[in-house]
Amino acid sequence: MTFEYDFMSKTGIKIMAVGIFLAIACWKADAQFSLTGSDPAALRWRQMETENFRLIFPEGNDSLARVYGTELEQARIRNARSSGYLIGQSYKGKMPVVLHSRYIVPNASVTWAPRRMDIFTVNDPYSPMAMPWVRNLAIHEGRHAAQMQFGAAGGWGKALHWLFGEMAAGAFAGIYPGPAFLEGDAVVAETALSRSGRGRQADFLEYMRPAFDCGDWRDYYKWYYGSNKRYAPDYYRVGYMTVAGSRVFFNDPLFTKRYFDRVTRWGGFFNLQRTVKDASGKSFKESFRTIEDNFQRMWSEEAARREPFMPSRQVTRKPSMHTEYAGSVIADGSGIYSLKSGLAVPNCLVRLDASSGKEKRIRSFPSYASDLTLDGKGRRLFWSESVAGRRWTLGGHSRIRYVNLSKPGKVHDLTKKGRYFNPAPSPDGKVIAVTEYPYSGGSRLALLDAVNGSVRESYTAPDSLQFTEPAWIGKRLFTIGVSENGMGVYEIVGVDSDGKTLLRTLLRPQPVTMTLLGFIPALGNARGTETVVDPESHSGKSGGLSPDQSRSKTGLPSEQSTSEDTHLSFLCDRTGVTELYSLDVDNLKLFQLTSTRYGISDSFLNAEADTLYYSSLAASDRPQDYKQGRMMYATAVSDLPVAEVRYEDIHKYPVAEALTAQETALGDTASIAAEVKFSRTERYSKIRLPHVHSWAPVYFNYDNVESLSGDDYYKTASLGATALFQNLLSTGYGMVGYGAHEDPYKKGGWRHSGHFKYIFTGLYPVFEFTADFNDRAALDIQKIQVSKEKLYSLHNKGTLTGRPYFEGGLKVYIPFNFSSGGISRGLIPQARYKFTNDRYNDQILLQHVVEKDGKEVTETYSTMGEDHISPLQTLDLSLRGYVMRQKAPSQVFPSLGFGAELGFHFRPGHINAYAPTAYLYTYGYLPGLTARQGLRLTASLEAWYGPYEEGGVMEGALTAIPRGFAGTNLKGIINSCSESRLRVTVDYAIPFADVDWSFLSPVAYVKNFELTPFFDWSYQTFSWDSKLHYNPGAVTGENLFSVGADLSVNLGNFFWLPYDTRIGLRYARNFWHYIDRFPITGLDRNYIGWIFSISL
Repeated sequence: MTFEYDFMSKTGIKIMAVGIFLAIACWKADAQFSLTGSDPAALRWRQMETENFRLIFPEGNDSLARVYGTELEQARIRNARSSGYLIGQSYKGKMPVVLHSRYIVPNASVTWAPRRMDIFTVNDPYSPMAMPWVRNLAIHEGRHAAQMQFGAAGGWGKALHWLFGEMAAGAFAGIYPGPAFLEGDAVVAETALSRSGRGRQADFLEYMRPAFDCGDWRDYYKWYYGSNKRYAPDYYRVGYMTVAGSRVFFNDPLFTKRYFDRVTRWGGFFNLQRTVKDASGKSFKESFRTIEDNFQRMWSEEAARREPFMPSRQVTRKPSMHTEYAGSVIADGSGIYSLKSGLAVPNCLVRLDASSGKEKRIRSFPSYASDLTLDGKGRRLFWSESVAGRRWTLGGHSRIRYVNLSKPGKVHDLTKKGRYFNPAPSPDGKVIAVTEYPYSGGSRLALLDAVNGSVRESYTAPDSLQFTEPAWIGKRLFTIGVSENGMGVYEIVGVDSDGKTLLRTLLRPQPVTMTLLGFIPALGNARGTETVVDPESHSGKSGGLSPDQSRSKTGLPSEQSTSEDTHLSFLCDRTGVTELYSLDVDNLKLFQLTSTRYGISDSFLNAEADTLYYSSLAASDRPQDYKQGRMMYATAVSDLPVAEVRYEDIHKYPVAEALTAQETALGDTASIAAEVKFSRTERYSKIRLPHVHSWAPVYFNYDNVESLSGDDYYKTASLGATALFQNLLSTGYGMVGYGAHEDPYKKGGWRHSGHFKYIFTGLYPVFEFTADFNDRAALDIQKIQVSKEKLYSLHNKGTLTGRPYFEGGLKVYIPFNFSSGGISRGLIPQARYKFTNDRYNDQILLQHVVEKDGKEVTETYSTMGEDHISPLQTLDLSLRGYVMRQKAPSQVFPSLGFGAELGFHFRPGHINAYAPTAYLYTYGYLPGLTARQGLRLTASLEAWYGPYEEGGVMEGALTAIPRGFAGTNLKGIINSCSESRLRVTVDYAIPFADVDWSFLSPVAYVKNFELTPFFDWSYQTFSWDSKLHYNPGAVTGENLFSVGADLSVNLGNFFWLPYDTRIGLRYARNFWHYIDRFPITGLDRNYIGWIFSISL
């Protein structure tokens, strides 16, 4: 959503103040003031409680709920040691935890308006950690729940909570910690309180390694807010570096607690900077540079112990901006199929020539999908892809999809339902092994028929194990498995008489990350390496050689010791960076095949060329290549430094080990709350009175604040009070409010108004109910015909009454979603009905202008028609559809897309006085001259239809005037005189000057500037004569033009709001031959206005 308005207008400052407050309150940890989406309506819900948590879950997920309840209780006290807060200490009642088991993307969020934890329970299929998903979420999200206790603690927090309810914590969090601190601290917790966590994953901080080696010492804010020119990973990384670095390098285990203590005690600003300074004794800028220096020094020492590194050559061509290649496979000799993305490149499937690096784009590709895999015959390219539900945002399926290499642009579905991930075609091409994650939890391997996708066999994982990726060697099936001890490799042997899967353990689980399990042939001409021993290895501390200390002298396994058809390959970060390994599945010998300075992210072998291809952030001897992104490299098989290693010898991450030691010293123990008691399971009704979670001593309408049009500001914000309510499943939410504001029609008068809004998403259509009372006086409206000499005019005139105005509305719509394959597609049918107590009299008053005492006087001399009075109603019907390619991060517009809306607007019972209108609105996007630039086109047509009386009003559903005519009363004139309207707009976005200025931070961070020239043309048909008098028989066409440009600066934040913000100036030159003749308020040839938008 975007807040956008002219903040220099009369009402803009009032609206902006409320908008900023709400934007702060809407910050999410992962989300405040938020809706998680819609679960399928057919679900029935249950609930149970532990001592501190209230678990709400779909029927049939009782066992899954018990697992989460146990893990959350066990993590609760452990999370409090260094955060200083215990879940539940600042709020009454148990913490609600909602399990969404039908969603297809693993995630979770802690939300504080209303207070709850939402967990999307499907296991992580593509980037699993070396610990169970449920444990990681219990620690990470439990840390967020502990952090948010500060929002109601101390004098400031309690006062804000009393004034604003639960949304105060969201506002407090938006002003103070911000997402980088809170997420970084949660990553510290998951690392310190487990044997895994992102702090023990090599790829988590991998981008910083070559960046620091090249002297790329960006400050905290540049890593935090990112850049449209220089790639920066998400703010989890800089948050972790800041919190972990302050705790370890400055020896401050209670850094997080001290930060929250400072905020709750003193409030104010710059609390993070001051807390870091207290710990380090240096300025915040110097402290962060010290943290960067320490990480770089640590990584350099580790790299020196891993030397020597193998040679490489870059395959892909140098891009103009950060670009990544991943998930690649090789087919038909030299053809490499890869998934490409980047700052200026939306996700797509490309084909590369292995020799020349020449590239061809094939089609768009989804952002959340598996790597590519080739069938045994080299004819079909498979992957798994999460496809959202057509109606339910928290539903959907993970499909197995493929393209035939003969026609790679056309996608086929092997499966359309189910939750299947990571396909692995068998060598004979008859079956596809996939990982399946059932709704009830757990995992299994399923063998799908390669022709029709039916399940032939399935193997259920033991309760203590999660299957992630399958692979084949001949007819033997293998898998990576995750347990509480880490990740290991297993062979599926069969099933016993009870149907339980029989497993053979090949590599016992270790707290390391493993991905891309597959078959690899023996590399007979690979070279071995001499043993390199670190002197410290003989200190007596270890009886063996760690991978950071030595390599065994060995070549590729010989025929005497191994068979060339018994090797599995996988990527693993056991040395502190991700390398390629080969495991002989018979004699269980493990070989490290690659040695790189910065690690690799995928790999595949071209056996014909005796070459290994892989993706990496930089070549070992060219760290400056990191600026290009994740390029594809190649190394000859003869240059691979194959070494036999022990899987158990794993790298120790010094910072992570220090964090764990700190928690141990603070009293951490994994046995806390080992026995968790649960209440009896009960029914949970999703149709219930919503929970009033927040309130404010001011009236505001949140949805109106979203639009911020500036019209009728009292409908958006005024004196008064507001209460917000929402149920825990997000199926019902809304607001009630009282407003006090100046009477818009009576100078010096005041109005006391009431407001209500309720939205229910639990049924197939979405229902929105609204009611507003006494914003103004009700109107009695009547058509008047005024004659003077031979001319006459017809117009509707409203007279204020003593009745309070009432308006009630019902909107019904269905948000269909047909997105897949990296293309967003949607269809939204909508009906909206509005009832008011404004009344319309069908009788026409006949008046004439006469001269009395030298003055013109209007007199009523007769009436025409029946004296019939009835309330005004409105009915709108519309259908909107869109097809849109994904937008790359640095692009202003999508590179390609189209949308259209067809609508009808009329007033039942008054179609003669208010002309029914039909409209068509279309919009589209086209590529610009450069990858980041873009063209946006719109066209709209609106016309009346059906019976039409002279003097009737054609109420426009669309904006019919050029941008330069904004702020005038031309819209009202068009409504009364125009019979059809056509509008065309053209915008060309030109981002420039990627300055990345942080000198104003943390108040504001300047990313870049943007120039958007535009052209608006509007064609109106008016019923007036050459003297601009209304004449129903004189229909003329009028062309209105605006030519101008928007010049704006794009900010990464604005006054501590962690949202992209746009501030700028709009200039338009207006063209119309009546521009100097017609009495239009505020109309000028030159228009200058301000632009201000906050993108949430």
